[in-house]
Amino acid sequence: MRKQIITIAGSLGSGKSSTARAVASALGFRHFSSGDLFRQLAAERDESIEAMNISAEAQRDIDLKVDNLLREMYRTDERLVIDSRMAWHWIDEVRKSIDRRFASEQKRYAALYGVNATDPLNFDVVINTKHNDLKTVTEIVSSTYRAWQMDGKDLY
Repeated sequence: MRKQIITIAGSLGSGKSSTARAVASALGFRHFSSGDLFRQLAAERDESIEAMNISAEAQRDIDLKVDNLLREMYRTDERLVIDSRMAWHWIDEVRKSIDRRFASEQKRYAALYGVNATDPLNFDVVINTKHNDLKTVTEIVSSTYRAWQMDGKDLY
């Protein structure tokens, strides 16, 4: 299933958090605010948000903590609204990484095995997960398998 991730960016005080919360609520998505996380980290350090920003200028680990969390959310969450001035960048970076990995695997499998690993002719059943949720995909695979098992024939 295609990830449904919306990023909302804007200047300080522009209403991005309020907008993101409202959009997430309207769509039934999870909401994440990097500003809320930054404020939480500042409170844990007993600093004001302004002091935290100044600390982050010299202590890169502060921003890296937020960045790593955003990357992890991209990998694990399916329906998410993020308000962050930099979320688009990390999501784009992860997407590019996935594309590079796919290209590498295609090249490797062609060299090692002489095949295109994504050719639909290699498979008995091909399901477009872009148009089907996990429940539907599970049902298609399960019912196709049960039918194959009962028929005792190849699926083609």
